[in-house]
Amino acid sequence: MELKKRKRSIDDHPKNSAEKDSRKIDKQPAVPSKEVIPSASRNLPWGGSGPPARKPPLAPTERWDFRHKKDTPFVNDQGSCAKLSRNIRGGTREMPKIRDLAFPVKFAESSHADAIASASKNQLVLDYEIAMRKMAFDLSKAEAEIKAKDAELEKVRKSALEKAKEFAIDRNRNQRERKQAAERANGIEEDLENARTKIAELEHEKIEEAEKHKRVTDFMKQARIREVTSERGRLMDAAAARFDKFWKYMADRDKLETKLCLHCQAFGTLQSMDVLETWGLKVPKRMRGILTVNEKKYKREVEEVNMEEITERDLSLSPPRSGSLQGLNQFRTNLGIVDAVTATSLRSPTVGVGSAATAGGQSVDGPKNSGV
Repeated sequence: MELKKRKRSIDDHPKNSAEKDSRKIDKQPAVPSKEVIPSASRNLPWGGSGPPARKPPLAPTERWDFRHKKDTPFVNDQGSCAKLSRNIRGGTREMPKIRDLAFPVKFAESSHADAIASASKNQLVLDYEIAMRKMAFDLSKAEAEIKAKDAELEKVRKSALEKAKEFAIDRNRNQRERKQAAERANGIEEDLENARTKIAELEHEKIEEAEKHKRVTDFMKQARIREVTSERGRLMDAAAARFDKFWKYMADRDKLETKLCLHCQAFGTLQSMDVLETWGLKVPKRMRGILTVNEKKYKREVEEVNMEEITERDLSLSPPRSGSLQGLNQFRTNLGIVDAVTATSLRSPTVGVGSAATAGGQSVDGPKNSGV
C-alpha cells in the first residue's frame, strides 16, 4: 500500500501548558525557524486558517510506503491500523507519532475500528455485487430453461396428438377384426366339442397306462431293493474287515516307529561313549554294559514287530456278484430306480460300518486310544 503526502517534521513538542498551543515547524533544512500557529488552526488538517490555494507538487523524497508483512491480518493488528491512520489523517502536515498523542491506545482502537468498518463495508459491497451477478445469471438461466421447456411441451403435445390419431385408427381396425372373428367363431363351436370328447378319451387311456406302469415299476423297485440290500451287506462286511486290517497296520506302524526311535537313541548313546573314549575321557564299564543291553533289547523288539503290508486289493472296492447290478453307474447306485427313502438309506452306510466294526470287537477310535 503506497500513499503520497507532503512531509513536514516536528522538531519540538510542547513542554508546558503555555507551549501546548504552538508548534515548531522547520521551513528550511539548514536554518530552522519557529512559527507560532494559533490554537484555532490546529483542528484543520492542512494546519492553516484556510484551505491551501493549490496542492504543491510532490517531490520524490516526499513519498512514503506502507507495507504490512506480519502473519496477523491487517484488520486485526491495532498498531498497523493506527500507523496507517496517522499517515493518512496528517494531510499536508505530518501528525505526531502515536506514542506522543494524548490517548495513543484509544487512537489505535479507533483506527482499528475504522479498518474493521471499512473492511465490513467493502465485504458488504462485494456480497451485494456477487448476489446481483448471481441473480442475473439465475435469471438468464431460468429464461433459457423456460424456453427449453416450452419447446419440449410443444414437442410432447405434437407427439400426443399423433398417438391419439394412431389410437383411433387402431380402435377402428380392432372393431372390424372382432366382428370378423365372431363370425368365424360360430362355425368352430362344433369342432371344439368334438376335440373335447377326444381329449377325455385320451385322458382315460393315459390314466390306465400310468397305473399299469406304476405296478410294474413297484415290482421292479422291490426286487432291486432286496438285491441291493443283500449286496450292500456283503460289501459292508468286506469293508469292515479291510478297515480292521488297515487299523491294525496303522497300530503296528506306530509301534514300529516308536521302537525304532528308542533303538536309534540307544545306539546313538552307545556310539557317543566311543567318541568320548576317543577324546580321552573315561567311561565306566557298568554304564557301557547298561547301554549295550538296552541297544540289544530295543533291536530285538524292533525285529519282533510283524507289520502286515497293505496291498492294492485292500484299497479297491469289491465288484458286485449279481449280474443285474453290473449295469449300475460309476458310483454303483441305482437311485433312478428305488424310491427317495431307500435311496437316502443307501447313500449313508456309516451306521452299518460302525456296527460291523463294533461286532468285530473293536471300535473306530479303539486302536488310536490304545496307541503306544
